Amino acid sequence: MASTYSSRLRIELIGTGEQSGIWGDTTNTNLGTLIDEAVAGVASITMTDANYTLTVADGATDQSRKAVLVLTGTLSAGRNVICPSSQKVYIVKNSTTGGFATTIKTSGGTGYAVPNGKTVLLYCDGTDVFLAADVTSTVNPRSLATSPWMVLPLSMTVALTATSGSRVTPTQTLSLLTLPQIVSVSAQIPPPLNLMWLALRRLQGLSL
Repeated sequence: MASTYSSRLRIELIGTGEQSGIWGDTTNTNLGTLIDEAVAGVASITMTDANYTLTVADGATDQSRKAVLVLTGTLSAGRNVICPSSQKVYIVKNSTTGGFATTIKTSGGTGYAVPNGKTVLLYCDGTDVFLAADVTSTVNPRSLATSPWMVLPLSMTVALTATSGSRVTPTQTLSLLTLPQIVSVSAQIPPPLNLMWLALRRLQGLSL
């Protein structure tokens, strides 16, 4: 029986009794190249001010199998990047110039428009592409007062604006964490001080 290929990552599935003496080469390609690229590979894609279709190849390296898509190039309008209609997760960074969104979609779907300058986590369900997480989203710390299980970003800068009754200087800026991802958050601190400010005070060792 001849080889077939998996539907999602197009990994070669060796048929029973096939590739005697050379099956190790195929296995090494599957594990050391194709799966490796699907987990950690980065595809740098230069847009030419037109829609772009990701390359697809059975049992060989291609763009659509990569884990990360970095889009560059100069655009004069919003453009599409077409991915295969198969289940897959993508991290997409829109680094194009011109200020336009780039839509990641299947040929028959509507897709998700990645804003210029944004990095997002997307997934294809085999029919269309959807947003899973916005890596550069803005977080409102005041929501912690009503949502104690809110997930904070890897790093953020908090600009605190004083209001009547608070004891925070208008220009005071605190850095909560020092990991690379920066998320800017603006929050007014009304009296009584909210839970987020109390948490920041404890973490930073500051007094009011």
